[in-house]
Amino acid sequence: MLQPRMPSQPISLDIGTTIGDYEVVALLGRGGMGKVYKVRNVISDRVEAMKVLLPDTEATPELAERFIREIKVVASLDHRNIASLRTALRVDSQLLMVMECVEGTSVDQKLRVGKIGVGQVVHYMTQVLDALAYAHRRGVIHRDVKPSNILIGPDDNVKLTDFGIASRAGDPRLTATGMALGSLYYMSPEQVRAMSLDARSDLYSVGV
Repeated sequence: MLQPRMPSQPISLDIGTTIGDYEVVALLGRGGMGKVYKVRNVISDRVEAMKVLLPDTEATPELAERFIREIKVVASLDHRNIASLRTALRVDSQLLMVMECVEGTSVDQKLRVGKIGVGQVVHYMTQVLDALAYAHRRGVIHRDVKPSNILIGPDDNVKLTDFGIASRAGDPRLTATGMALGSLYYMSPEQVRAMSLDARSDLYSVGV
């Protein structure tokens, strides 16, 4: 079993820095646990997205272990509407996840500009539900479905992202009662109460 290792010193992620075979091109986003960078593979010239834990969370064994679980969950999913894992690697003892880079915008960003037409909503949500149905059949519950985790490519193709708190059926480490994880506004009542969840919790989040 892969064990989290604490990095001796955070690696540099400045724009233009090369990490292994990847050149850092831009910062795409930042969350509570980590940052996502746009990177370019210097061998293949392909543009990817690289997720890195923040130094203070990397030093927390529980969060580092959760990051490893996210990598394994995404690696097990292969669907046109789920952002795919390219590879995972360690550089200077720091764990990195390299994923498909979705060139486009999120549903959250679209909503900030204005209302989304009914036809487009149906088009987007049909794809989200297709992705969730696929994940659910494989025993994976996303647990954090929200507009910022739904990316829209230039061709209007949807990609569901961020399986950071996803759980697998029968995994007691992420389904134990007493600890609520997720984005409050989009959480089902059962999720808010830190109860055991199933696929219906994700469907509630889509409906919100």
